[in-house]
Amino acid sequence: AGARTRFGGSVADDEDLLPFGARIVQLFSNFVCARIPELTADQITCFVEALTSPALTMDEFWLFMLAKRVQDTAKDFSAIQITSIAQRYSDRNLEDEEFFGVLTQRVAGNIEEFPLSLLAQFLLSCAKIRFLDEDLCAKAFPLFERTENVKLLDGQALSSAITAAGLLDWRGFRAMPSCELLASRPFELQVAVRNTNLAMGLALAAVYLQNPAGARLLLPYLLEHFCRTIGGAVGGRRFEVAMIQRRVFLSGLCATFGVPSRRAWPSAHLRLVQETLTKI
Repeated sequence: AGARTRFGGSVADDEDLLPFGARIVQLFSNFVCARIPELTADQITCFVEALTSPALTMDEFWLFMLAKRVQDTAKDFSAIQITSIAQRYSDRNLEDEEFFGVLTQRVAGNIEEFPLSLLAQFLLSCAKIRFLDEDLCAKAFPLFERTENVKLLDGQALSSAITAAGLLDWRGFRAMPSCELLASRPFELQVAVRNTNLAMGLALAAVYLQNPAGARLLLPYLLEHFCRTIGGAVGGRRFEVAMIQRRVFLSGLCATFGVPSRRAWPSAHLRLVQETLTKI
């Protein structure tokens, strides 16, 4: 702080050049980092949520120090706090194998503490940064394979579980109960796929899981959604177009070569994929 920098012969204070949000973060960073061992689980979670929000400039060093404290005291954090912290770090693409390894051990070791809605979100957080913990997956995904377990979950949670299985390449996941519920709730499915990550993940699961019959129930709606999104993509939404095109082309290749099997592609779905490719 206080360093002087010359621009075109004039002297300016570095701090005056920082955005206001960055100056706020810088103001607290050194103070808090020196006192991290004194912070409670509630305080650490609050800082993580604040530092990863769009309102403040992200301070990676501060987040790194908080992550190390979470690693050392993971047992002190509740299921909601663990899930929220994992989501915030993965949303910012802050990948740390040791950190997520501790979080997954905490979840796998006390999986009964995590309602399926939180478990689905935690699995999705791991999937978004491609962190695979086989022990956790072996315990968690079977819980989503029973209708009596998932019937009360909303579209967001159901979509998160299916997406996580697709992104983590957990091909043995039997998604039929979750997919049947989603297909029977078109409004919830519509809300869920507004999240690009979920829309892309569901499309991947539809053609990639070893038992894709359930996910295929969703394929017609997903392809229709992709066409609408591409047709209306303007301004900031154009970044979605390339990703959508890749997913549709992947569906086309799977249909062409019979992946995972020829019988998985009824003629109606083949025609639908062809029509979608023509539209985009």
